[in-house]
Amino acid sequence: MRSTVLSNSQYSDFFKEHFNWAVFENESKWYSNETSRGNVNYSVADRMMEFAEVNDILVRGHTVHWEVDQYQASWIQSLQRSEKAMADRITSVVNHFKGKFVHAAIEATGRI
Repeated sequence: MRSTVLSNSQYSDFFKEHFNWAVFENESKWYSNETSRGNVNYSVADRMMEFAEVNDILVRGHTVHWEVDQYQASWIQSLQRSEKAMADRITSVVNHFKGKFVHAAIEATGRI
């Protein structure tokens, strides 16, 4: 599900009519939530989650971190191995979405 679901009634109506499960396309990925280090923003993903909940659409979690450089914010690529940005990301995303995703890459069954 794309964030377009929040602004395009044709897309949201189609989605509600045809789907009862969703995965956010990019909105819960690191590069969408923390465009600069320490500035975490889940507002778009939260609004999409609200849309899904209101419309009885279950949401499966998606990737917490992509290893491919082209899918990382530029600030991530400049980190040193000793920095704990990955642990911070995992803690942030898991705590934020805890109980909201029905399935996730971290836990394949139940809610996280």
